[in-house]
Amino acid sequence: MIDLNNVGDMSPSEFDLIPDGTIARAIIKIQPNSVTIPELSNSPIFRASQSTSAKWLEVEYTIIGGQFDKRKFWHNHFFDGDAKDDNGVSKSKKIGLQWLKAVLESHKNISANDASPEAQAVRQLDASKGGVASINGMSVCVKVGIEKSNDPMYADKNRVKVIMTPGMDGYIPNGDTPNTSPPVAGGTSPVNNGGATTVPNWAKG
Repeated sequence: MIDLNNVGDMSPSEFDLIPDGTIARAIIKIQPNSVTIPELSNSPIFRASQSTSAKWLEVEYTIIGGQFDKRKFWHNHFFDGDAKDDNGVSKSKKIGLQWLKAVLESHKNISANDASPEAQAVRQLDASKGGVASINGMSVCVKVGIEKSNDPMYADKNRVKVIMTPGMDGYIPNGDTPNTSPPVAGGTSPVNNGGATTVPNWAKG
């Protein structure tokens, strides 16, 4: 018998979206998958589209500290796709690598402008020793956004608006006691940067 008489009631606030523009620290967790991109990681951490060349990481973010402590949201970060730049490089890969660079800088409290040998070493990952997979469990400062659903059957979702690094207004250093900041004024700014399960238009070409 399963006795639910002493189980607490569900709180409606658990289903409310985190306000757009909220800044917090969060722990990254890469969801297990089945595809490997050898130049990025020797681990099967990527997911691949069945109809395009798109490949992406499915990442879970868990907020630590502040009003939204332990709240989770998810974001897909693309590292390959059909769309290419003028040099034939995947636009998805360029965006994915920029995200990856910001993750390392945010975790280590390194400014994007820091060109010291120590900072440059932090930005290097050995694919044969895990590569991208080594960011699993890192703490980053995130500005949370809201992705508006185009389908009335599905609700809006929290996504990553930007991974924040030292020097950005509101940045919370790794190691500080996190204290989730209130959202910036100005209302909701929709996020549309590859967080959906479907391949975004900018990755299709």
